Amino acid sequence: MEDFYYEETNGKHIFFKCLIYLFIIGLIVGVFIFYQKQNTIKLKNIKVELGTELSHDINDYLINGKKNSQNYKLYLDDVDINTIGKYSYKVKYNKHTKTGYINVVDTTKPKVEVDSNITIGVNEEFNPNLLILSCKDASLPCNASLKNENDLQKLKKAGTYDIKLNISDNAGNKVEKTVNITVSETETLSSKVTNDLNYYTNSENDDTIEHILFIELDKAIDEDTIEFEGLIQETSAIDFSEYVDKEIYSTRLITAYNRYGYVIGLQVEVTFNDGTKELIQK
Repeated sequence: MEDFYYEETNGKHIFFKCLIYLFIIGLIVGVFIFYQKQNTIKLKNIKVELGTELSHDINDYLINGKKNSQNYKLYLDDVDINTIGKYSYKVKYNKHTKTGYINVVDTTKPKVEVDSNITIGVNEEFNPNLLILSCKDASLPCNASLKNENDLQKLKKAGTYDIKLNISDNAGNKVEKTVNITVSETETLSSKVTNDLNYYTNSENDDTIEHILFIELDKAIDEDTIEFEGLIQETSAIDFSEYVDKEIYSTRLITAYNRYGYVIGLQVEVTFNDGTKELIQK
């Protein structure tokens, strides 16, 4: 009978070769994972307030990545910070480019000034927006409404009432204001609105513009009327060079309003060829 011998040295040799192969494979995988981690960009989805300034610090956009700002390029060209919406931005690192998203939102309540004491006539229909004297907000226009619709019944009877208003911007942010409304059997709000010819603001929302009117109205009018359209067309057809002694480069019509937002007249600002400007009068 023949004897068989197990060659232990061959078995150990194969075992060690397998260990070496596994080590090499592990080393390759480790290097690959390390490289991927160093070159993988993960970006944040960011929410910013309407009208605010965007950060240009790359670290405000990275979830992970090698935080050396010199190795990154940030692209924000497609983001309109003045318009609500979702926008994409890009970050480039070496040959890798990733896209993230910026949501421009408006969560800021409007800053509103109202006419807190008014008089209306019995059964007179009125627009609550007339009570808004000024509204500062990034999402104009502002709109006023009665907080309690049942208050409409109160305003059909003579008396004095405290009425709550909700004033909201175009993004849905709102503030509450309380106004004192007197319902009169002899006076009306419409007569007060049209008889008020005091300059309060202008279509440019520019407080620095002088109160020099080219067209002065006898009664204030609503801007959303054919009468106002005709006024604009008639004024635009005037040869304003007759009222100045220098050559006019351009002309701008500015609408003047009373405190209720009704038009009391038009201003005409001319720019001369030398760059100077002037509000002209008839």
